Parts: sequence; structure tokens; C-alpha cells
Amino acid sequence: MAVIRPFVACLAAVVLLNMPGGRCMEIIGGKKAKAHSWNFMALVRGENGQCGGALIKEQWVLTAAHCMGKNMSVVLGTYSISKKNKKQQQFLVSKPFPYKGFSQKTGENDLMLLKLSKPVTTSPYITLLPLPTKEKDVQKNTRDNTPCKVAGWGIYNKDSKRSSDELMEVEIKVFNRKQCQKYYNKSKVAITSNTICAWDNQGEKDTDKGDSGGPLICNGHFTAVVSSGTRGFPGVYTLLTSKYLKWIDKVTRGANR
Repeated sequence: MAVIRPFVACLAAVVLLNMPGGRCMEIIGGKKAKAHSWNFMALVRGENGQCGGALIKEQWVLTAAHCMGKNMSVVLGTYSISKKNKKQQQFLVSKPFPYKGFSQKTGENDLMLLKLSKPVTTSPYITLLPLPTKEKDVQKNTRDNTPCKVAGWGIYNKDSKRSSDELMEVEIKVFNRKQCQKYYNKSKVAITSNTICAWDNQGEKDTDKGDSGGPLICNGHFTAVVSSGTRGFPGVYTLLTSKYLKWIDKVTRGANR
């Protein structure tokens, strides 16, 4: 998985690679994930680039709002981007539902639901990722140094601009919010009670461009979604708080429009 790069490098990547929303996330310092060990992972594609995501219901993928783009599609059951397999399934996105309070400037409320063109046929290779049942379950997983895992197909080497063809994963730890805010004092990135920060304290392991929207798994539970960051700074993730869980439930239950 990749390390989050500085905004200067991130902006350069936006110009060169046309990445979604100008926010860069990739996996750095990680390793290749075991094939089909992240069966809920979604590869989200659009005219603005690629992101990660998680299949949370048979017709719904949760990702980051800044991954919004035209002609979006989702690939499930894939490990290698270039090598197709008989187990994978591809879907068009019938309608995206970005969180209405999302701010492109600060990264606040960086969540988006994607309604697929038809329900997914789950299998041993394509499974659902359970959401937290309530905020209390999520909060107890956000203590400092809580071990977490994240995966993606983003940039995997901090000295490279190439995305990974194969799914990469990395282990990181939750980082204190107040300390994290000090890193971002001179930027517009907002560190709030709706976000958490995570990295390895040396910046050698993190997420980076192309990993946005992927799930952060802490102590075996879906805890947050990859949002943004800067090279050498802790990564910023949108925490699945009660307000977001209620929004997800409302949209997925009543979005037949």
C-alpha cells in the first residue's frame, strides 16, 4: 500500500494522471495482499481515475466522495487489474450518492455511496463487508496505536509514480487527533471527531494516490474510509460515526429513485 504524498506532489499527480478531486491516496511500505483475501474490495473507475471501495450490500459500494467522476464503474472479485479472472464481476454505477455535506476544500464528510446497476451475486470470491452496528463499536477501535489494515491499488513506492497492478496491503496504527492536527495546521485539511488519523509514525507506511475510498480495518472491524493526506504526515480517514451510519442506512433503504 502507499504512503500519502505531499500536496505539491499530489497536485502534480492530478495534472499528470487526472486523479479524482485533486486528492491523492496510495499504499506505501506495504506488501502484496494474498489473492482474494480482501473479497469485499471494490475497484472504482471513472473518467477522473481510480479509487478503492467496499461492497457493503448486494447493490451498494461505499467509497470517498472525492472519487466522484463521470461514467463510473465498479469491478469486484479482482486482485490484478491487468489480469481478468472468471470470478470477477463488473458493474456500471447507476447513481452516485455523495454525502451532501462533503467539502472539497477541507475533506470533511468524504463519503459516497455507489448504487450498482444490478445486485451482486456474492461468492467465496466476492463478499460483503459488515458495517459497524453502532458508533460505540467504532469508537472503541480508535484509541492511539490501535492496529489497522488498509489495502489498495494505488502508488506503492514513495519514490515512484506508478500504481500497483496487484492489490497491496499495509499495517498502520491510529494516531492521536490533536497531534495529527498539528501536522495539518497550515493546510485546509480538517481533523474532526468525524475523522481519524493513522500511519506508522515514521511515514514509511501509509495510503497514497489511488487508494482513496478503500476501507480501514481496525481490530478486524470496518472503521473508516481512506480520505486524504500529505507525504510525511499521518493519513486522514473518514470515521464511520453514528451520523454516517444513519445516512448509509437511509440512502440504501430508500434510494430507488
